This record gives sequence, structure tokens and C-alpha cells, in this order.
Amino acid sequence: MKYNFQRDSNKARSNQKINPEYDFSKAEKRKFYRPNARFNIPIYLDEDVFNYFSQRAEAKSVDLNDLVNDLLKKDIALIEALELSGAEN
Repeated sequence: MKYNFQRDSNKARSNQKINPEYDFSKAEKRKFYRPNARFNIPIYLDEDVFNYFSQRAEAKSVDLNDLVNDLLKKDIALIEALELSGAEN
């Protein structure tokens, strides 16, 4: 099944009415835009993975986020080291 998310903007506007309490006449374009804004994207772990790392973090008295970040940084270092050693051969 295909979905068409594109709309004819004129049709959409003519069929929809904005409630009178929504007054955008004094709105400022890009007022809340922040080009350097940082977004924390949620990452969802499988339940067994989450439980394993939660137990490890609790046993080490560290925050789960810190534990996972440290492990991922170590994995990145290993991957980069392997890529470098592979490039040399």
C-alpha cells in the first residue's frame, strides 16, 4: 500500500479553518530556530540488553548512560584500530 503525503496546499487551506483563538498575525519567523541546537535522540534497547547493562551499571555504581557511552566509545576505538590495521595490509 502506497501513501501519498503530498497535498495540494491550496486545497488543504481552503478546506481547513483556523480557530479564531489562534492568532499568528504577530508571529516571528524562525524565532525559535537554533542552528546549533543539539538533540538527544532516544535509543531503544532490547529488553534483555537493557536489563544486562542496567545490572552492570548498578553493580559498578555508575549511570546507565555513562556505562553504555563508555562501551560504545571503546567499540569505536576498536573498529578504527581494525580499519587502520586492515588498511596497512
